[in-house]
Amino acid sequence: MSNFFNSESKKKHADYNVLLTAFQQFVIKSITRQCIFLGPRRVGKTYVICNYTPAYAHHLKYLHPRGMISAPELSQVKDLYWDEMIENCYKYPQFKADNKANVISWVRYKQDTGMMRDDKVSIKFRGMHKNPLSLRGTYLDFYINDETQDTNLDKYTTVIRPQTTFSKISNMDYDKERKGWSMFMGTARENHIKDMFFKYLKKANEGDTNYTAFRTSASKMKHISQEELDIALEEMGPEDYAQEYESQFISSLTSKVFDRELKAIRDRAGFKVLLPSPRVSTIVAMDIGLSDATAMWFCQKVGGRYHVVDFYKEEGLTPEKVLEIIKDKAHARGFNITHVGLPHDSKRKYFQTVGSMTSFEYFSKFKNLFKTVYLERWRVIDSINWTRSFMATCDIDEDRCFDGVVDLREYSFKYIASQDRYDYSAIKKSKHSHGSDGFRYLAQLAHKVTMSGEWDIINSGDMVTHEVEDYTPAGYGWED
Repeated sequence: MSNFFNSESKKKHADYNVLLTAFQQFVIKSITRQCIFLGPRRVGKTYVICNYTPAYAHHLKYLHPRGMISAPELSQVKDLYWDEMIENCYKYPQFKADNKANVISWVRYKQDTGMMRDDKVSIKFRGMHKNPLSLRGTYLDFYINDETQDTNLDKYTTVIRPQTTFSKISNMDYDKERKGWSMFMGTARENHIKDMFFKYLKKANEGDTNYTAFRTSASKMKHISQEELDIALEEMGPEDYAQEYESQFISSLTSKVFDRELKAIRDRAGFKVLLPSPRVSTIVAMDIGLSDATAMWFCQKVGGRYHVVDFYKEEGLTPEKVLEIIKDKAHARGFNITHVGLPHDSKRKYFQTVGSMTSFEYFSKFKNLFKTVYLERWRVIDSINWTRSFMATCDIDEDRCFDGVVDLREYSFKYIASQDRYDYSAIKKSKHSHGSDGFRYLAQLAHKVTMSGEWDIINSGDMVTHEVEDYTPAGYGWED
């Protein structure tokens, strides 16, 4: 099948004079009915989608072109593309961006298109993981899915793929060959995206012109300096680097969320006895349970490192009891508690309440004791990645935080039995979730306090440590 981005749409699009990466050039030349493109970070996927797709739709020789751009979550696809798409499409006649319906549209005049009447272009933005009814529609001239490696594609084959197939409903010449196409973009993973890539590649190699599969890497593209790649390799480790920058399918990924990070802490003797000083600011972050466990983490900052000095978890705690525990910890261990971070649920009425007050309102009353910090809801995968970076700067008390580290060690991704894979954007709910969720909130709180400049200025000598050589917590089952 010929390339869908025809020469006429290229000629009329002013932005085609910019310097394109090899990846962008290949994508534009190689779109077929079913295509998949895998590339490293900063390869230019956003530019292709936000610039070339509207140009293609605007010059399409069919009435009322329609398209859909998707990602695992609606918030994700809008964060990635909404603003830039608006900026690039604002030049079109009667352009509208409906933020509630998550649709952009504009009018095409018949004198510009050569069509029999004026019509309208519309492009929908959708999340694949929620509200499958929102994915339904009459037809699609194109469908684009980004972050395919994290997307559950169950609804693609049953709901979306049929929309790219057109029936012979018209005798008009420009409708006879109307066929929609689907494009998948992402990063190499040892999951369904690998199966899809090699399936499409096999069909393309067998001569089926409906399929395209292309994979490239940062070392081939040369779009990122070697200095930056060297830094990424050092910070990420060889496996993550090979996956994110070299587009390799790494099979050693496990179901454990923080497996590598905890091993790295062990390898650098980051599990140790930490004796906190009352002169050092202590922050507390927690995951508050309604009828199940509440988990609290206590952390201090020493120089450029975070010292996680205590952990507490118990079921059935009320906000009043939580406050009592915080006070007891402060008295018994000499903590100077300055900030308490509460999760996003703490502002909801159905959550733990005290009388007519939410948990956040209750803790905010005690301004004389500490500052209460509201922790916004982050996408799970963003929170996990942020926490991984945070753990690289952490030392953890081997005794006081033992139970919390067990929770972190057992924190697992959700397994999708029907696809025989792990969903790296979702967490398996278990008794270990509360402690691990609380630690994710700790990473978020530490960042907030650090950026605000509200950590007390301290001397690293205030923290007395006892190094433990080759410490391995009993029963952890570490694997080298």
